This record gives sequence, structure tokens and C-alpha cells, in this order.
Amino acid sequence: FDYPDANLIIRSSDSAEFRVFKYILGNASPIFSDMFLIGDQHPPASSFTSDVTNIVDVTETGRVMDTLLRYIYPTPRPDFCSLSEALDVLEAAIKYDIDPAVSAISNELIITEVIDEDPLMAYLFASK
Repeated sequence: FDYPDANLIIRSSDSAEFRVFKYILGNASPIFSDMFLIGDQHPPASSFTSDVTNIVDVTETGRVMDTLLRYIYPTPRPDFCSLSEALDVLEAAIKYDIDPAVSAISNELIITEVIDEDPLMAYLFASK
């Protein structure tokens, strides 16, 4: 995610940067939308700084954010390498209240062979 005309940089915990659009993230996530509203209450002092991109630091890793953004933007859906990775992305989708991603990931976890890979983890996920 490296859109040259992006107006937002999401910086992950491992310093990966994603150049994205506030509008798209705000529509996908009420959490991001609220963050942008709070930030927009304090506009830059000069109108000449309008090309400055806002930076939002998140606690998720670059891999988790990259995967989560693929549920928001019109890109191919990712394949998960492990149940742990899927659960990390699901946790981020829940944190940012991105319902379509939560539903899609939950369905993928049910449909895939997650139960064969790690039955205990699948049980813990199902019990949430």
C-alpha cells in the first residue's frame, strides 16, 4: 500500500509504512473515522502544509496491517500462513471495528482446515 497521493501513513509496530487514504479507512472503520475527526479539529497553522501526510502509529505488525488493509481495499484476499496469523488479523479487525473483515476472517477460519492444524486454538477461537 504505497499510493503516491495518499493523505495518511499508517506506521506499524515494526516501522512498516502504508500510504493510504483517510476516506477509505474512515468508511471501513468507525474507530479510524473517530481518530480522524479528533485530529481534524486541530488543522495545520498554514494552508501551505496541506500536502503533509498525517501519520498514525499502530501497535500491530506490518504483516497484520497489510493483511487487514487487503480486506478494506479492492485487492485479492490474502491466504493465511497459520492460525496464529489469522487470529492476529481477526483481533485487529475487531479492535478497529471493521465488521466485513471480522465476518470474512471468521468464515475463512471455519471453512479452512484450522481445526486440523490446531484443534485447541480453534476451540478457543470458537468459544470467544
